[in-house]
Amino acid sequence: MQLRALAYVIVMSVVASCGDNRHLGGDDGPGDAAKIVTTVTPDPLTAGATLTATCVVYDADDHVLEGYSPTFAISPTLATTTISELTAVVTKVGHYAGQCTMPGLAGNNAGFEVVHALPAGIMITKVPDQQVYGIGVPVTITHVVVDRYGNPIDDAIVVNTSTPVVGVGPITLQGTDGFMYGSEGKYHVHALVMPPTDQGVAVVADLDLIVNTSGPKITCGAPVDASMLNLSPGSSLTFTGSAVDTNGTMAVTVNGTPVTVDGNGGFSTAVTTRFGINFVEIKATDDYGLDTVKVCTFLVASQWAGFNVPYSDTVSLRLAQSAIDDGSRAGQINSLGDLLNTVANSAGLHTALEAALASTNPLVPNTCRTSVFGVCLFRYEVDYQSSSLPGPNADTLTLVAGGVTVSERIEDPSVNLRVHGQISGIPYDTSGPVTFDYITVTATFNVGLIGGVPHMSVRAGSVSVAVGSISTNFNGVDGWIIDNIIVPLAQGTLKSTVSGLVQTYITNNFNAVLDGVIGGLDISSLGTSFAVPRIDSGTVTLGFAPSFTSLDTSSARMLFGIGTNMTAAAANLYATLGAAVPPGPVLTDPNSSGQAAAVAAHVAILNQALHALWKANYFHATVDASLFGGDAGATIDLEARLPPVAELSNGTVVLSLGDLDLTINGDTVIPLTVGARAHTNVTLVGNTLSFAGIVLDELHISSDVVDLNTMQQASLQMLVNMLVQQVIDTSLNNALPSLPIPTFTLPAALGAYGLPVGAQLGITNPALALTPPHFVLRGGFGIQ
Repeated sequence: MQLRALAYVIVMSVVASCGDNRHLGGDDGPGDAAKIVTTVTPDPLTAGATLTATCVVYDADDHVLEGYSPTFAISPTLATTTISELTAVVTKVGHYAGQCTMPGLAGNNAGFEVVHALPAGIMITKVPDQQVYGIGVPVTITHVVVDRYGNPIDDAIVVNTSTPVVGVGPITLQGTDGFMYGSEGKYHVHALVMPPTDQGVAVVADLDLIVNTSGPKITCGAPVDASMLNLSPGSSLTFTGSAVDTNGTMAVTVNGTPVTVDGNGGFSTAVTTRFGINFVEIKATDDYGLDTVKVCTFLVASQWAGFNVPYSDTVSLRLAQSAIDDGSRAGQINSLGDLLNTVANSAGLHTALEAALASTNPLVPNTCRTSVFGVCLFRYEVDYQSSSLPGPNADTLTLVAGGVTVSERIEDPSVNLRVHGQISGIPYDTSGPVTFDYITVTATFNVGLIGGVPHMSVRAGSVSVAVGSISTNFNGVDGWIIDNIIVPLAQGTLKSTVSGLVQTYITNNFNAVLDGVIGGLDISSLGTSFAVPRIDSGTVTLGFAPSFTSLDTSSARMLFGIGTNMTAAAANLYATLGAAVPPGPVLTDPNSSGQAAAVAAHVAILNQALHALWKANYFHATVDASLFGGDAGATIDLEARLPPVAELSNGTVVLSLGDLDLTINGDTVIPLTVGARAHTNVTLVGNTLSFAGIVLDELHISSDVVDLNTMQQASLQMLVNMLVQQVIDTSLNNALPSLPIPTFTLPAALGAYGLPVGAQLGITNPALALTPPHFVLRGGFGIQ
């Protein structure tokens, strides 16, 4: 009866306390939030302008509710969209939807259109896209006009003009966008976008082309020269072309193998493809024994990372069990278990326990328990006095499917009580501790991505509490009081209260710590833009934007997948399927070989960077020929019609380069087509990949208008060799300034536990290994 009365008092106290905080709806006032109405203005929105959202919260009876602060989001989610509270700046043309949300409640999708801003850039190209044109051959100039955010502008008015650089013309206008040339030479084309333009700045583009009467004797058929093929590397395709000469064609070889030529000079043969850039070298000999050589080039891949769009799982971060918990608490922080151990042994748990128990005093109010004829024979009161957590407390973290199981053991928690009252008019008063051998709290925390950010949360139904034996030490009182008051209280209410407080503190604080650390996995700081020095002068700006794309946990490891996006302002109109990606899975589980942490970066990142440089005209340049052994005063124009492609092979990085058009401008104009394949060693310096010792394995040189057999072969090859090595060196070493290695930033909230706020927790002392198609770093785990 006494225990039942005590339970009733405690329950009624809790109910009363809860009742003070309960929100009641109904006719007396507005109810709970039931819906959110989202509106946005303006619509349409000009790219780069500010969008304003209005979020109105209603209850179920359509009453407007005040005091709520919904958040605003826009879909699709793009890295180029900036949201600040209820305003946003959207820079990409398209259809979007804005939505206001609160925890557990989502508003309607308010659709709006984003339209382009004023012209800010123009790209032009020539059709057909040839290195050399014949006299009287029409050349059409095509263009794409964009605003400052890269959005295409279809209705822009462009005026094209052409003037001779070497030669005299005449130049005949073909329609509004084309020209035809009446004599040999080098000609300049200038394109101007008519106003209005962005900030009133002139928006122009230029290109040069060559006219020569000799024309190409060898023509690439299929695949089209400088094309990209979505094809499985290693498969076979039929290569076609033609070799035509007025003196008759005596013989043709393709990659050194003779082929049959029909009456029109056409031929075909099977070619086995490889990943990256493929070179087909055609040699044709006429009836007088004179030969010409032409290299036809195409790029092969079966996977592609699109230009200026994210590509999933190119970086993976693997945390082994030892990074989650290595079982040791000595030394510096080198696991998540070390963090939780610091929290569990901080003053926070004791402070929370003290405050909660003190607020319940008296634990048992002073009440008459037994009376006879209105005379109280027995009464008592139980008061909380103090508590202690001598510790040391210990935690263990174990990886499980989908999350982490945490077990925390609190050693020897003790609660000091005062029991006083009277028996038959005789007062008694005693104090003493109630000691629990231990309290163990076990919980599993789910790990997953929420809104593109890693989070940890307590798995429903996973929390359990175990309490060890309970002992009391109250001297100077009758054993009946200990047996009938203190022991039942300790075994019942006190045990429940203390274990419940410990459970709540451990689960809430551990969840906050783990979620804060995992959610603080710092990849936003990896996002940046950087200036890549050009081959000639100036720089090309590349942007790097990472985002989480997957997160998976097993009993062996926690594996984060991070997508990457290398962005640049497009400056050419070469058709592209994207950056070439070697066949096979992109995400990998980089076995850490006994190490606590490993990071794998797919070679696709490097190809994304090289592709972005290519689209930004990094490989469109004019250099001083004398720097590469050429004549003083001569220049070399470079134009890459395909992006360079990197892959990993035999412990090295292999780079293929082509179709690279070179025009040597000296006393005469010499156009060349060059293709190359090279390999280089790679080392890790800090977080940066360093490429050194470039070796050219293949070098293909041909010309459509010059018989290379009559030239100074040695000096020409030396010049091209030096130039190609320079192009490979600068592009590889500048394309990716550092590997995107994610780290965990300890949040400010952990300062309350004496942990180093802002410190970076991640891979330590990494060693680089090439595991095609990945650069793999393996190392320890800890504060960097």
